[in-house]
Amino acid sequence: MKRRTIRILSIDDDHGCQRAAAQFLTLVGGHQVEVAYNGGDGIKKALEIRPDAILLDLVMPDMDGGQVLVALYNECSTRDIPVFMLTGADLEASARSALYLNKNLKSIDQKPASFQELMLRIESAVSTRTYPMQAALPE
Repeated sequence: MKRRTIRILSIDDDHGCQRAAAQFLTLVGGHQVEVAYNGGDGIKKALEIRPDAILLDLVMPDMDGGQVLVALYNECSTRDIPVFMLTGADLEASARSALYLNKNLKSIDQKPASFQELMLRIESAVSTRTYPMQAALPE
């Protein structure tokens, strides 16, 4: 049975990490990966393309991943997109707990992460994702 192609937006200022994640998810998973190299561009791209899932770096120069996460959740059109955070930073338990208050955050993985495990979590989250009903447009 052929897997559904998932459209993933990767937001990370680390070009090497972007390239590695995109290659794995594309070549091994058969998924489509779009990239943004900072938080502001990532939010714009998410609003524009409405991806099925988002990979998000925590530490970036313009906006950190926590700020991006909140901005995505505050937009109706991106609120329900599952977000998977990657970080090279050592997070204290309280910081992790605070990030998980955002309902769209599905996991926080330490870099270097297992792309295989990450891909399986993304596929699982997307396959069980429910989409909010849209109001009928007036005729």
